[in-house]
Amino acid sequence: MKFTLPEAYVGRVKRGTELIVSPVSIPAEVHAARVVMVSPLVDPSSDTIDVTAELQGRTTGLRPGMTANIRLHNTQ
Repeated sequence: MKFTLPEAYVGRVKRGTELIVSPVSIPAEVHAARVVMVSPLVDPSSDTIDVTAELQGRTTGLRPGMTANIRLHNTQ
């Protein structure tokens, strides 16, 4: 899965960072994911970084293009 994060996360997200993903349309469904790539560039127009993560385990409820909430594992 691909998403963007605010520039403030540059020092907190790296390859291997664990994530918790919850689709907006199915909030009770929670998936684990792991970051596989963080862009070295910050988009100057949005002050965001591009991140690619790989979902872990079964993801039968997810569909391409769905909106999801993403949290860093063990982060409030």
